[in-house]
Amino acid sequence: MAFSEEQLSNHDFIAVSTEITIFKDISLKIDESGLTVPMLLADLNYDQKVTGAKTQYIVGTAPGLTSQLVRS
Repeated sequence: MAFSEEQLSNHDFIAVSTEITIFKDISLKIDESGLTVPMLLADLNYDQKVTGAKTQYIVGTAPGLTSQLVRS
């Protein structure tokens, strides 16, 4: 996902938060599990070359969220 100049200028951080639906109405909300703790990706006050981020949720025996910053 690429961010617009306006989005980057109006915010200080890039972070990812997740909620996971396990089954029908059973879910993990933000901060209810290690898998749903918000992840800080970049502090835009110090890293001005960030223009976006790519994330992917990994399923299996070691689930988790991977991320990669997109830089100009």
